[in-house]
Parts: sequence; C-alpha cells; structure tokens
Amino acid sequence: MSYRIGLIGLEQHVERVFGAVDNDPEIALVAVANAGERSTEIADMYQAATYDDYHDLLARDDIDVIASFQLPVHQGETVIAALEAGYPVLSEKPMATRQNELDRIIAILQQNTSLHIGQLFSRRGNPVYRAVREVVQSGRIGEVALAYALIAATERRGVRPEWFFDRRLSAGPVLDLLIHDIDIVRWITGLEYQSVIGTEANIGRPDDAHYHNVGQMLFHMDGGVSAVLEHHRLVPPSLGRMDNRLKIVGTEGQAEITHDSRVWLYRWDDAQELTELPEQQDIFSNFVRTACAGHEPIVSTQDAIVSMQSTLCATEAGFSGALQEVPPVPILPERAAP
Repeated sequence: MSYRIGLIGLEQHVERVFGAVDNDPEIALVAVANAGERSTEIADMYQAATYDDYHDLLARDDIDVIASFQLPVHQGETVIAALEAGYPVLSEKPMATRQNELDRIIAILQQNTSLHIGQLFSRRGNPVYRAVREVVQSGRIGEVALAYALIAATERRGVRPEWFFDRRLSAGPVLDLLIHDIDIVRWITGLEYQSVIGTEANIGRPDDAHYHNVGQMLFHMDGGVSAVLEHHRLVPPSLGRMDNRLKIVGTEGQAEITHDSRVWLYRWDDAQELTELPEQQDIFSNFVRTACAGHEPIVSTQDAIVSMQSTLCATEAGFSGALQEVPPVPILPERAAP
C-alpha cells in the first residue's frame, strides 16, 4: 500500500517528514504548499506538485495525510482547514496557539470520527523515554509521587530563523519547547494535569521585547502529584546543544534520564543503568500508517488534544503569573477507519 502525503510549510522539524519519505518506500510526498524558495528543489526531488496557496493543495482528492509545518502562529488555521477538508493531520507542535482554535479542532473531531490528528511529539518514539515509561507503568518505582523535567537548548542566533525569537510568531517557549515535556510527563505517568502556575522571563536580552528565554512551571496532577517542568535557552556550548533531563520519583524508587541520555533506575537496595532499551519509533511514519488504517497512533488523537490543552494553560500561566485551572477535554468518539 502507498501512503500519499501533502506537506504544508517547511518550518521546524520538517526533516522528519522527508526522512520518512526517503526511508519508507510506501510513503510518498505528492504535493507541497508554502515551500517558498525551495519549491523547485522539492518538486524535482520528489516529483511533487507545488502550490503557493495551501488551499489549492487541500482541494486535491489524492492525498491520504496532511503534514502541517507552518509557523506556529499560522498552524492552527492550517490544521483546521485540513480537517475541514476531510484529511487526517500530523502537525508540528504546537498545532494551535489559541484556545478558540483548539475548541474548533475538537468540534470537528467530535463530528467526524474518521479523522485523526497528531502532533510531532518525537519523545514518544525515543528509546530512553520509552524505557522510563515502561519502568513507571510496570510499577517498579511504586506509586508516582513527583515528576521533574528540563528541556533546554543553546540559543543559536544567526542559525535559527528570526521568528524563533519573537513570541508574536513562535507563540513563546512553552508552546514551542516545553510542550514536549508537558506531553511526555503525562504519557509516562498516566496522570492528568489539574492546574498550573509558572513564570516566564527575558534574562539578559533587554532589547528583545518579544522574547522569553527562561521559564518554570509547577503542575498539580491527579492524586496530589506535583510536576516541575523547566525550560531555558541558556545551555553553554561546552555542554552541547541540548540539555534534557527527566526524573520520576515513586514510593519505591525513582527513574531518571540524565543530560547525556542515560537511563537510571534507583530502588531501595540497588541502582542500575538501563542499557537494553526499546526500539526507536518514527512518530510520523507511525501516524501515517495507523491513521490511514483507522487505528490509534503512538500519539493518539485524544492525547494530542489533551496535551495541547495543558500547554495552552501553561502558556497563560507563564505570561500572567496567575494559577490556571486545566479544563477537562471531552472524551472524543473512538476513531473509525476512513
């Protein structure tokens, strides 16, 4: 079977789409929109049709899945248009930057049970995070009590596009960066967020009026569990480009991921590094194959929506400094085969 992809935009981690197309003979890129100066290059490389207006791409009748990789501020409108056109959508994160956009996405999914939506939560495919999830879900650390996660990066000005440093376009670091940990902590623990309070700040960049480079969120989860999730863009180059850490504390031990991507399990009577890890999973390929078959992907439609809702609340908490209740998301009807 061949799966035909329509790609809208080339922002952020769009190489994940090209990687899947290049490495999977059953996934083909048939159309691209909003590719700018790369339109001719991509058309020649993949024999794909190109469009300046993504609405023209959505008018085709030979596409199986839409991949949306727009600027964050334009992502919501694109995802909504694709869903309204009847396509399952795998979106770069965030798939929406405003509550009214997410509400519209939910309404469409409630009306059309053959549609799936996913976000590129690549950590769900990463062996180290999958290993921690297996440990926690197996009960080896007992009942979850606390969670901590850090996602941090070097700034890389002059390499990253300028929109990346302007929250009017990027929607800010919680929606662009911390969203990964917001999703992975709830996926690993199986617990939902109830409320969040936090801070966002611009440290050391006084001339950037629309830039935040540090933040910290405190989530209250089911059962009284708390989760501290932090982000910053101040990683020293001597440490590398990223500094990602995770710790899940339980009543009988704890599991953690260190900055060098090693997984450790600590129990009362022993400590061990976990070296036999699950296989890497390609989140994009998995979504394409399962959504087209009417099955739940690794990033399910319900999970994509719930993590998005929690992230929108965290964004507001960071900007306002006020406690935000995380409203429950409706349980969506079970997805059916298209």
